[in-house]
Amino acid sequence: MAAQGDIISNLLDKHTLLDNEKNTWHGAQTPQYIIKCADFFSSDLEGFEDDGAPCFGIRHGASRLITYNSSGQLSGDGKILTSDTMVCMKYGDWGPIIYQYMVEGRTLELLNIWRFISVEGTKKCIQELNYKQCQIKTYKQYLIGEDMEYIVFSFGYVWVEDACIVYDHTGKNTGKVATSFSIGTLKVESK
Repeated sequence: MAAQGDIISNLLDKHTLLDNEKNTWHGAQTPQYIIKCADFFSSDLEGFEDDGAPCFGIRHGASRLITYNSSGQLSGDGKILTSDTMVCMKYGDWGPIIYQYMVEGRTLELLNIWRFISVEGTKKCIQELNYKQCQIKTYKQYLIGEDMEYIVFSFGYVWVEDACIVYDHTGKNTGKVATSFSIGTLKVESK
């Protein structure tokens, strides 16, 4: 699983930019990513005390199988391959619970990952990844030095929505552009 090693090295190389005491990332008061799931998470982050926790980064994606035909044109057979979403975050009291869900094969009804920026001290969500019917597929724990402890876990899902939150030049939210995909029905919806 070389790809998992890549995300680990890329994310953990940045650990010196994280202030663990203040839950800050890259000097901003808002972490770049917050993962939400009422089954696992709680934190001291304002607005996410009951169901959210900061994470250092994620990997999410999919691919479509295509081939070249004899006339040099691309053709596809409609097969979509989703890759498991991978999350890297600090170890917390959620670690054993995530591990338990993986071992038991329990389904999570809803899991959200939000990407934030901080503009003049205000938290602004610029992306939402929303997943339904998820199962934890891998769980790894990493100890780096004396006080750096991380977990990396991946999960599969049946439905996903990727939404970009749009702001105008004044910072006013003007809506969102979103696409959702159901693996079960192969149905795509755009908003």
